[in-house]
Amino acid sequence: MNYSTIKIIYVEMKSLLLFAVMCFVNQCGASGLIGSELVFAHIVVRHGDRNVLYPFGSTDPFSNETKYWPDGYGALTNEGRQQQYEVGLYLAKRYKKFIGNGYHRDKIYVRSTDVDRTLISAAHILAGMFPPTKKQIWNKKLGQVWHAIPIHTIPEIDDFVLATKRPCPRYKAARHRIDHSDEVKAVVADHAEYFKNLTDLSGKPIIKIDDVNTLYQILTVQKLKKLEPFPEWAEDLITKGSLMENITNYKHSFYGSTTEMARIRPGFLFKEILERFSKKANGTLDPDRSLHLYSAHDITIANILGGLGVFDDPHIPPYSSCVFFELHKTGENYHIEIYYKKERGADKRPLQPLKLRCGTMCPLNEFYKAYNDILPTGDYDTECKLV
Repeated sequence: MNYSTIKIIYVEMKSLLLFAVMCFVNQCGASGLIGSELVFAHIVVRHGDRNVLYPFGSTDPFSNETKYWPDGYGALTNEGRQQQYEVGLYLAKRYKKFIGNGYHRDKIYVRSTDVDRTLISAAHILAGMFPPTKKQIWNKKLGQVWHAIPIHTIPEIDDFVLATKRPCPRYKAARHRIDHSDEVKAVVADHAEYFKNLTDLSGKPIIKIDDVNTLYQILTVQKLKKLEPFPEWAEDLITKGSLMENITNYKHSFYGSTTEMARIRPGFLFKEILERFSKKANGTLDPDRSLHLYSAHDITIANILGGLGVFDDPHIPPYSSCVFFELHKTGENYHIEIYYKKERGADKRPLQPLKLRCGTMCPLNEFYKAYNDILPTGDYDTECKLV
């Protein structure tokens, strides 16, 4: 066999492999299993681009909210609206086979935390999924639309599924143990001088790893908005691979990192999704919906990845990043596939299912067994009691 023959065979095999991958993504013989069908999906989406939540300290040159953040601290920006609209376009294409062209509450359920940026994000996702009518306000350039579609929300103080603000003594104690572990103490001690410099530069005490994360996120938002004059001292601090970024990423490795923490966050979200998947499989889901959409936060995504044990490269989940929980049916059997989308817009390469404790195509009953340790058995108040 000469070189030319080998090259032709290689190209043909590469083409077949590409076709198989694309077929996988577009669910022709979904998941590579003959006769497999996607029957139910839950999507968790981080909100789009936002303003800073508050100034970073006394030296912040952009602390004037009226001048620099006229829409308010934490508000979704026009760029954020466009990002979420693009998410809607993506979801419409990915799940078009079973969501159809029109919204109906018995087909799709949308839930958001009780924060403007997540509520507005959800509205723009729906705008991308379902084209607006002439009666709706539409701005093509910004991708803005005010949809007359109900978004189901729960006050954040009571929402322990998506939001992370409802008090939980057990979770707080578990996180306290991490913050005061020998490992974290060593990191803080090793960078004591660095923390002091950040304190002097920012005008705000930088004592804990969480403080570094907060400062980093505020500075990156300000830089992204191209505000001038951007502090010279901050330029190198937020560059790719900087110490500040590394510490921030390290902080994100804490989310869902222990069984006790994951049982609360994201345990209740997993439990809710699995209960619906089980009802779908046994034919008792009512209404028999096809898709649930959650509009949430970066912490929500980080908790999910940490709880699943797939957060091998801890980072801040980007704006509009998504986690897809998919229930597939093959014959009489059901399995779960979970995907994480970080890139904006169309996928540069086909998404691959995450490798869970029970594999990439995890049988529904096996998922329960594999993650039994982080699935809560009691209600929130019971699970949150200190043991």
